Amino acid sequence: MNIIDFLILSLATWRLSSLIATPGDDGPWEIFMKFRKLMGVEYDEETGLYHGTNVFARAIECVFCISIWLGIALTILYLYFGDWTVCFSLPFALSGAAIIVERIANG
Repeated sequence: MNIIDFLILSLATWRLSSLIATPGDDGPWEIFMKFRKLMGVEYDEETGLYHGTNVFARAIECVFCISIWLGIALTILYLYFGDWTVCFSLPFALSGAAIIVERIANG
């Protein structure tokens, strides 16, 4: 694996983890909100917080937790499909890079 592929896959892992784990970051057509709901993440109107109702939901609530599993998945895909995995990951990596630049530029 070269450094460019590593950076693309790293940024893509972070961005996908953030999309899956962060309520309010629902993605196009609210696909990630629907995925979280399907997995068992529910909104508690009393506290205003989201919580997992099962082990899978609790695993995707945390960016640090889900990033491990996504990192493993992208590594396996990279080992089997190489450049195709990088091509799939590139839009997420570019989105992640744009968010990092935005946060640095605007504090």
